[in-house]
Amino acid sequence: TPGHTPDSISLFSARHRLLIVGDAVQKRRQMLRPPARMVSTDLAAAAESIRRMAGLGFDTLVTGHGQPFIGDGRQALLALLERLDAGRGR
Repeated sequence: TPGHTPDSISLFSARHRLLIVGDAVQKRRQMLRPPARMVSTDLAAAAESIRRMAGLGFDTLVTGHGQPFIGDGRQALLALLERLDAGRGR
């Protein structure tokens, strides 16, 4: 899941409906946001990574910082994707 860094990875378990994204997205004030511009290498790649992750079947989403989204992780990621598509990613 490149974007934050060229070699960023995320881990997905279909069996556990779990997605671990590290810093591919960030959680602030109970809302997901794309990785910060000042510490990311390619924001277009980050947006594409977010789009691909949103297509996975998961309920729990774990970011690199903060508490995980349990039960509503995919909905939170889809909401971020909607904001990105509308040009309001931040």
